[in-house]
Amino acid sequence: MLSTACEVLAGRPPGQAWLGGCDPVPMRMPPFLRPSVPGVPLLVLAWVAGPILPPTAIAAPAAGSPAGVAPSAAGSPAITAPAAGADALAPLPLPAGLRWREDPRLGALFHQAGLGGTFVLLDRRRGELVGSNRERALSRFTPASTFKIANSLIGLSVGAVASVDTVLPYRSDAPPFSPAWEKDMGLREAIVVSNVPIYQELARRIGPARMQAAIDRLDYGNRQIGSRVDSFWLRGPLAISAVEQTLFLDRLARQALPFPQQTQRAVREITLVERGPGWELHAKTGWQNGPNPGVGWWVGWVERQGVVQAFALNLDIRRRADGDARQRLGRAALELLGLLPPAATTSTSSTSTTTTSSNTFTVPAAASAASAGSAHSAGPTPAAPAASGPAAGRSLATPVAPAATPAAAPVPTPAATPAVPAAVP
Repeated sequence: MLSTACEVLAGRPPGQAWLGGCDPVPMRMPPFLRPSVPGVPLLVLAWVAGPILPPTAIAAPAAGSPAGVAPSAAGSPAITAPAAGADALAPLPLPAGLRWREDPRLGALFHQAGLGGTFVLLDRRRGELVGSNRERALSRFTPASTFKIANSLIGLSVGAVASVDTVLPYRSDAPPFSPAWEKDMGLREAIVVSNVPIYQELARRIGPARMQAAIDRLDYGNRQIGSRVDSFWLRGPLAISAVEQTLFLDRLARQALPFPQQTQRAVREITLVERGPGWELHAKTGWQNGPNPGVGWWVGWVERQGVVQAFALNLDIRRRADGDARQRLGRAALELLGLLPPAATTSTSSTSTTTTSSNTFTVPAAASAASAGSAHSAGPTPAAPAASGPAAGRSLATPVAPAATPAAAPVPTPAATPAVPAAVP
């Protein structure tokens, strides 16, 4: 009866396997196999189902399996709730008013890289989502460090920090993901190096009640923060789909969220990673379970001549080197759609090839050029200097350094871009 007791104590939905005490492992189970009578151990069901179901039906999922999906709140303007009786692990329906258009070129990028994943772009003007792997794009996963965008927004709006340059203390006894983390810093610097302990400190200052209220206002994913205010975006129960990421980021980019305009402008400022003539790229990485196998994210938006188009990518990370593919594949997708100029590529007469330490994928030059003037481009693609090579975390053609801190600020922020680890979580 341990599984049922753990579910009740942890507040987790039924239909999850529990392996090793109360450590939850989401498991795809048909609704007729989920325990409907309290006290029926899942192990018994798995034993009974073993002879009639394939192994994948009773085994813990591989890295990247979707997190449990909770229906959206009534009246939510973003994603409508699944129909009654729908599988809790099934993909969400498309948002009302939007249609899906599968672009095979985007799927080819993941295939050539040998990685499972999805990419989706919200084209609000056309009322469509352009992407690859619709089912995965509508499935929820732990947001990991992509939640730093929302965390920054919430922290600033409730006054947990006075500004993005307010210095927060580094408090962690765990070995850091990067040596760049091991110091006190403000959000402007912390979001660049994706400093988890700094953002955990911010979350503790926000507190559970204010955090939950703000996430409800944002209609962020499944809205669940559980009992640990400083880890719910890292280990769950918070989960969000790639499509939901684009809806949230689109509203932030247009400063259309129910938060102060000044706060939204400040978060827009610290998420800016690259700019060129007439365009800006805002983005944030995420790595659930990093640096171990898990789900990797790259989310953000491109603004070209005043037109915002939000995007989200997630993929399965099997080894540490796969983390580099998040920005590489994401940027390749944006280039294919004509939203970014080519950067850090080696061109031939017919193709441009971008290579990472473990993944190689090819961007058809003709397709990229053809899409540059399509509905996904707000004008001709401007020329931009080629990157000297991807620096970690922010692989940028024209990197944006943190702004110098005004003299009145508590602690000055370095004007130069801080050191970034080889693979930012």
